[in-house]
Amino acid sequence: MDCLAPATLQDLADGLLAAADRAQVDSHLRRCPACRDGLRALQRVEGYLRHGRAAKADPSLAESVLDRALAGQFAAPRCTPSVATNPGPPALQVSAPVWWGRLAPSAAAACLVALLLVVRGAPVSERPPVLARESSPLRYTEQVGVGMSRAEIVRMLRAAWHASPGSEERIRVVEAAAREGVVGFRARAERLAVAAPEGQVESAVFAVAAFGDEEAAQALGRVAGRRPVSPGTLAEALLRTGSRRVADRVWALLQEDARDRDECYVQLHRLSGREASRILVAAYLGGDGSPALRRIITERPTALARLRNELSSVSREGRTRILTLLGEAGDREAVPLLERGLRSEETWYVSVHALKRVAHAGSRDALLALARALPLLEDATEWSASREALALGSVLREMAPGTGAMFLHARCATRRASDRRRYLVAAGLTGDASVRPALEAALSRAQECRAALLALAVSGERAAVAAIRPYGVSRDRGTRRCALASLAMLGGCEAANVLSAAMRNSRDRRTVMNCVRFTANRWVAPVFVDGLCYRDTREDCLRGLRRLVGGRGPRSGDPRAWRAWLGLDSQNPERT
Repeated sequence: MDCLAPATLQDLADGLLAAADRAQVDSHLRRCPACRDGLRALQRVEGYLRHGRAAKADPSLAESVLDRALAGQFAAPRCTPSVATNPGPPALQVSAPVWWGRLAPSAAAACLVALLLVVRGAPVSERPPVLARESSPLRYTEQVGVGMSRAEIVRMLRAAWHASPGSEERIRVVEAAAREGVVGFRARAERLAVAAPEGQVESAVFAVAAFGDEEAAQALGRVAGRRPVSPGTLAEALLRTGSRRVADRVWALLQEDARDRDECYVQLHRLSGREASRILVAAYLGGDGSPALRRIITERPTALARLRNELSSVSREGRTRILTLLGEAGDREAVPLLERGLRSEETWYVSVHALKRVAHAGSRDALLALARALPLLEDATEWSASREALALGSVLREMAPGTGAMFLHARCATRRASDRRRYLVAAGLTGDASVRPALEAALSRAQECRAALLALAVSGERAAVAAIRPYGVSRDRGTRRCALASLAMLGGCEAANVLSAAMRNSRDRRTVMNCVRFTANRWVAPVFVDGLCYRDTREDCLRGLRRLVGGRGPRSGDPRAWRAWLGLDSQNPERT
């Protein structure tokens, strides 16, 4: 039976044998006692080199040993089966195994060199790097990984570990192992952290944390259980591991370390995962509204997700806080929840402002949600009396250019008639001049005519008066009322002429007065003057005129006196 090569046994003893070859080697060892004895011998040598002490010897011994080695006097015998020449007990007639003939020369040379260096000593420049105690660990940790294979890195790390005289040098070796991802040194790092002197505890603990995995976090917990470690040091070490399961422990350590609350939030923010987000969200819902905590939560997707989940299980105050923070974060995934908040009077304004922030962050869904929240009003008169409409109007006017075209596109894509009308009004609220042709074209559709009139009114463009004017004399009373209200909202001389003509119609007189009663612009003066001619509108028109001129003017309600005092005949001779 062929025995294993010495290099294979050495790799097996060092733990460097590939996994693919391990099964074959183990099978051979079960059948070959000689190779098993050789493996045990190598393991005993390694254990002696690790834990044994060098004996003091006469310097002349090294000289003689070296001379004999160079002269070839330590050559090993050939491994040939033979029978003893002289009779003797069978137990003493043992032949060397096959692999010893290949292993003995190199093993003898290595032992001789090691013995020479231990006994005689050599200049630092002539010693092997792994045995130069003064500088080899530091020099190694600076050069590790440069052009080395994985097996070479592990072998050099082990050599540097045994060559390190103290814990400080071994800490550097452990840090190098962590950088190279040699997790086999994690156990050594843990033992080193337990046995390190007081002045090196922090460095040793951080060396354990440098491996950056769940096992490193568990090792830190065992170290803290076997020796005292300051809360701040342990918290920092756990944070460096990046483990997601240590959030509760880190939070408790940070509070035990008596740090500032905001600093605790910042340190906990270094941990990713849901556990840290749960702690941060609980602190926010508990009443802590510090800017640092709010900023941290808005930067964590897992914290925003937890806020969305908590929305249905918190109190009214909690819902308000959650909606506000979701808006600050510009969370697009929260748009359905924010739109649902528009249905409640308690959270309506908070949801509107939150949707506004999300829309400014670039969310199209948030813009459409704001448009769908617009109340369906009959005409512009009701618009001025609706607080919700005014609030949504001010929000939509702040949107970026091009929003009106987006609303028109959404109008074409939806089949719900109520949403189509709302999108028309929203397009007008943006004040985009490019949408006016589409709004004027919508006037010809019976289902959208009134919404288009309102949209043209809230757009604030007086050029739209020409398009609205024909509907001021429509046969449909509702359309006529909506057109007059839109003209009153836009104002101007052309609108005043249409409203004055409508004052002559008894069916529209009260409608016109309701539209212009609280108007404080001078363009409405002709409408008030014409209204003095009618008994049912005289008092209202007189009060309106006195409000316009600040209490001055003729004392009577004579239309001709007021027209002359205001100079309306000279400005417009055809109005007599």
